[in-house]
Amino acid sequence: MMRTVQLMVACMAMMIATAGQVQADILSLKPGSEGKDAELVGGSLVASNFGNSEHVISNWEDNLRSIGLIEFDLSALATGSTINSATLSLFHDFNNSDGSTYSLFRVTSAWAESTVTFNTAPSYDPTAVATLLISDTSNLQYRTWDIANLVQGWVNGTYPNYGLWVEEIPVQGTGIAYFNSSDSVETKRPILDINFTENAVVPEPTSLALVGIGAIGIGLARRRRAK
Repeated sequence: MMRTVQLMVACMAMMIATAGQVQADILSLKPGSEGKDAELVGGSLVASNFGNSEHVISNWEDNLRSIGLIEFDLSALATGSTINSATLSLFHDFNNSDGSTYSLFRVTSAWAESTVTFNTAPSYDPTAVATLLISDTSNLQYRTWDIANLVQGWVNGTYPNYGLWVEEIPVQGTGIAYFNSSDSVETKRPILDINFTENAVVPEPTSLALVGIGAIGIGLARRRRAK
């Protein structure tokens, strides 16, 4: 009987020690043609749709304004999950932007990839959620922005997920850069990497202790009846 009690106590201790320990998971999103992104172009192209372009940021003749829109499907994340880290990576296809800054802004209204234009651009929050200074002229590499706080807000339901607005700041600056879209080849598509913890309901250690004590009591009672 003593060995039985010892085993049950050991199991109870293990349950208490592991209570509340939830393993972090990784979600990496790199959509292809099913992805949602588009480029908005000013000047003479304000009524043109570039939802199928291989770039979300380009440089045009006459220094036309170029804006990228990107939206990821986050339905795989449970509401209330804790976002430990989240990064957006865009492939820098061509770069002559030494000293240029590209910022991300939270889009605040809905838009459709197949119809959105500069003239029908969605609204956005003018406070940047992430900013990246490009201090080199290197090409053919990913550039990364930290957007953990934004993703946490989406997952919490603090605001709806309408995606991101990408643009050089100051607007129509001197940068020359091409960032690829989901309509590009697989090795150049946008990537959203999220490290998250799904906050499952885990019994409190006190509750587990009570359950364990009850189990020990039941075991002892059964031993007595067996005699």
